[in-house]
Amino acid sequence: MNRLFSMAVLFPLVTTSVLAAGPETHENQPTTGEQAAALTKIQQTAPSEEQITPELKDAAAKLAAQECALCHGRSGQSISPTFPRLAGQRAEYIEAQLKAFRDATRKDPDAQAYMWGMASQLTDPIIEALGHYYEQLKPVAPNPVDSRQVAAGKEIFERGIPAQNVPACQTCHMAQAQGAGLFPRLAGQHAAYLVKQMNSFKNGLRVNPVMQPIMQSFTSEQMEQVATYLESLP
Repeated sequence: MNRLFSMAVLFPLVTTSVLAAGPETHENQPTTGEQAAALTKIQQTAPSEEQITPELKDAAAKLAAQECALCHGRSGQSISPTFPRLAGQRAEYIEAQLKAFRDATRKDPDAQAYMWGMASQLTDPIIEALGHYYEQLKPVAPNPVDSRQVAAGKEIFERGIPAQNVPACQTCHMAQAQGAGLFPRLAGQHAAYLVKQMNSFKNGLRVNPVMQPIMQSFTSEQMEQVATYLESLP
């Protein structure tokens, strides 16, 4: 934590007009239209890579190597499914989650156990630099998976489950699960991690006005199918 604090205090806190916790919040949940407008605003005001100074880029790379790699692996390729793979993840999503960890507005058990303390001293500029750092890393090659599970998961991801009023996952997460802005990249992610997050949305451990109602309709088998398909994607 000493190294983390020394890195963080190098940079002054920048006050921004974006939602500090990204799409996760616990009070005054917006409507779908309001959320869409908020996401558009955040994506329009998010800093571009060109706006991040060389000093911040170097600081982010050093912090990632010295601290983040302990759980998320070198180059953002975690081995344990407890910790998500970050290589290729959308910068806006990483930034939103780090701010939610820092502000203690994301309250699932793993967030509290692993990320609240680590993110508590991070400033907005270093968070933004970390987001861009991981977004540019090459994602890991997919692991061999059960082809039957992949086929069933692909159907849900691309077409949804009409009988259960579940929309196609690619509506927000895009074709091939590459993500867009605050909607995370899911391709190549640990299946076990994805299932855990889906259950967290379903059980209310993670609060999100889009994901919570959707996950109420999912069975455990359907979660496994979608997660297996997603892990198979490059």
